Amino acid sequence: MSVRGRLVTYQMRRQHMKQRVKDFVINEGAPLPELAAGSFADNLQVATRNVFGAGITTVSEANPQRKHLIYVHGPNFAAVSLQKHAELVTEVIKQTNVTVSYLDFPMPPVHNCETVLPFIVNAYDYLHVQYPGDRFFLMGDSGGAGLILAMLQKLRATNATMPVGTILLSPWTDFSMSNPDLIVSANDDPFMAYDVLRTIGRQYAGEWSTTDPKVSPFYGTFDHLGAILLDYGTSDLIAPDIERLTAKLITAKQTAVQVHKQQGMWHDYVLWNDLPETKKTIKAISRFVTADGEVN
Repeated sequence: MSVRGRLVTYQMRRQHMKQRVKDFVINEGAPLPELAAGSFADNLQVATRNVFGAGITTVSEANPQRKHLIYVHGPNFAAVSLQKHAELVTEVIKQTNVTVSYLDFPMPPVHNCETVLPFIVNAYDYLHVQYPGDRFFLMGDSGGAGLILAMLQKLRATNATMPVGTILLSPWTDFSMSNPDLIVSANDDPFMAYDVLRTIGRQYAGEWSTTDPKVSPFYGTFDHLGAILLDYGTSDLIAPDIERLTAKLITAKQTAVQVHKQQGMWHDYVLWNDLPETKKTIKAISRFVTADGEVN
């Protein structure tokens, strides 16, 4: 772990960040605001549109290459500054010159998988129509990575157009939180609390079982999902589940996965843009996109 990473870890523990996140998400249940155009630098082109009952914010430089990254954020993690998502998007654009569309999807506790997943799929189809010459990639962090994986399984099942490549950051794919190893790993994570993910998982499932593949893609199948870049921290609360997911992806047919582990990093650490580990991850994302999802 970098010196900066150790300092941030110390600060989060001293400030009781995990309890603050728990209080905010469970007690307040506040949704994320829209990702406003003002969140981005003036030199970026920003277009926001409302479709299918939710929002899509598309960001690019003046003359982007014909590659398009669809970004799905983690659901209801409003305890993390929304500006951090904007900074991540901005840095990816800076290094790759791709267009990024950020999905401001309907979220729990108001919405569940019955409305969230269809919106993600519809937005994917919509953007293909709006940008017919672009080569599409998917990227998601935390639960957003889980939504992306569920969408990949759905696209495959319907013989729809698959993305060139998929980027999973701290992927949360088992919303049941039933792995007993998570109780132990929760002590390692200075940011995310077990009860937070368990609560959001139940909210997102609605009337469905949290072990239904529609809710938790971990319980689905992983053949024919294409190129995947997976990145997570070793101190992530859900690291044990990510390791189980990795084992499934590695043995899947026609699925090629490249795994990056960042020592000592916590859940969704990539939203801390000043960390050396985050900079390393963004460079890996840039290489992956530049190489059209080639996994080495």
